[in-house]
Amino acid sequence: MPPRDVTLCLPCPLDEWWGRLTWLVHRAVIASARADELTRQLAEQGWVKRPAATELSRCPAQAQDHWAGLFEQEAIAQRAWDEAGRLGALVTDQSQGALDVEAHLDGKTVRLCWRHGESHLDHWHDGHEGCHRRRPLKSSNLRLIVASQLDLH
Repeated sequence: MPPRDVTLCLPCPLDEWWGRLTWLVHRAVIASARADELTRQLAEQGWVKRPAATELSRCPAQAQDHWAGLFEQEAIAQRAWDEAGRLGALVTDQSQGALDVEAHLDGKTVRLCWRHGESHLDHWHDGHEGCHRRRPLKSSNLRLIVASQLDLH
């Protein structure tokens, strides 16, 4: 039986899109890990009440640095997740750097899914299922076809 096609529609060439998306997820995961470490350090020092940005100047100098760093890392992560969303990704788990991308198979919507650290976008699941039900494209006898949004108009 010949493979069935899963069609993924992208706003730009695949290499450009994939490079940008994986870079963004990596950036978000690293920034989140840094934010977690700063949170741990703040808790060790007893600085657990999160100040508003306007109240930072009332904190001890070392706490100010940690809080400012935490706010910066959280902002970096959020900007990266937001941009990934603008590229068509649905972030499903920020802690794992997991995301889904909508695609089409036999006229129905499916989701391609990927986790930070994987080298390819080569798993999928039905649109109503979660990533825990993901299956490899190859073992499902599926082939990924990439179309530009311009090709579809």
